[in-house]
Amino acid sequence: MTTYHSRSSNSILTALIVVGVLIARDYHLVLLIIPTILLLIGLLRLQVEIDEEIKITICFIRLPLFQKSVSAEKISSIKFTRAMWAKKRSVVKFKNGFFLFLTQYYPGDFYEKLMDFSSQYQIPVKKTKDFETIIRLERKKMNKEEGRNEELF
Repeated sequence: MTTYHSRSSNSILTALIVVGVLIARDYHLVLLIIPTILLLIGLLRLQVEIDEEIKITICFIRLPLFQKSVSAEKISSIKFTRAMWAKKRSVVKFKNGFFLFLTQYYPGDFYEKLMDFSSQYQIPVKKTKDFETIIRLERKKMNKEEGRNEELF
């Protein structure tokens, strides 16, 4: 069983800290509170394990704060889309109406493992054209890199 980790968006967090400091420069207490809260939010990490069920863990640094296991019966569909410019995203829709957005997970086989999970448990899947384009471009890039590695030997 592989644990997949999310990559946090530190550039957005940095921008929020700068804006918070600029907005709160007249309020000394707020000046300390806003960056502290944003820093703490930046230290949160999301881990996902895919096995017989999907296990979601929210960690602060490495300390687990919240854990939830979701069985395949509770999932109504999975949609694979594009996020930002060239990042993959999956949207897991639950039967109770909630959504789980999963973006930028490593190691790189996360989305393949999620597709295998959905086919194993007959969960409806939708792949957008943008997602398929990203997959195609990644395969092209891997083929080019393999060709270069063969030339070196």
